Parts: sequence; structure tokens; C-alpha cells
Amino acid sequence: RRTVLHSEPVPDGALDLTLRVRGQDYAALLTDEAGVERHLATLDGRMLDSRVEETFVGVWIGLYATSNGMPTRSAAHVDWVEYRPVER
Repeated sequence: RRTVLHSEPVPDGALDLTLRVRGQDYAALLTDEAGVERHLATLDGRMLDSRVEETFVGVWIGLYATSNGMPTRSAAHVDWVEYRPVER
């Protein structure tokens, strides 16, 4: 089962995708080259618990790009991925 939480066109150029986790809230944010930050979606982390979703096996953070089954000539280029816990 797949659920799309948010979809929108993105500008050309470099983008920063950020996942901010606070307690059980997973917020996805997108920042463009001009520094404009957009909130994309927030996921309730309790839905990532195997006791709630019987088929779920853990929290994995990674990148995923798709053309949703449509032909495309575009590409996603990833320069780096960085995990940085926030100091409390």
C-alpha cells in the first residue's frame, strides 16, 4: 500500500529536502536555491509502529524519485545525504 501525502511541481536548480522529527511528528520541508522553505507534509509517527501497521518493519529514511510511471527525460541528482540529530 502506498499513500501520497503531497505532490507539487518543483523549481529548477538545487533543492534541500529536510525531514524534521519532533516526538512522533515527521515533517518534510523543501528549500529552494533562494532559501524559500515550503512545508510539504507531516506524518504521524505512530503509524510507523508495527503494532499499529502489522506489515511495517521499522523507520527507514532515504530518497525516492519517480515519474509515476510516465515517460520522462528528467533525472534526480543527489550530491549528499546528511543525518544531523538536533541537540535538545
